[in-house]
Amino acid sequence: CADINELSNEDITTICKYIYKKQVKDISDALKVVKGKNKPKPIVYIAGVGREVGIKACKSCNLKYEDLSTITKAVDNLPCLGLAYMLFRYN
Repeated sequence: CADINELSNEDITTICKYIYKKQVKDISDALKVVKGKNKPKPIVYIAGVGREVGIKACKSCNLKYEDLSTITKAVDNLPCLGLAYMLFRYN
């Protein structure tokens, strides 16, 4: 743990890039597990502030995705609307 004054802008950028890459890898790994258990390939619904990470993870796994922010901007802040949309669409 460090005080913000102890880190340079370069240090902070390096840390952020590492965390971003790690998040994409972790989500990609989880998507690969889901992908392997489902035939045909599932469609991934992307919602919330982590949308960019989710989209990159889907692309790395060659999975189709639907960015729910194209439906309503409320999905940006309320991932539960993404779940509601998915349940409505498939019930």
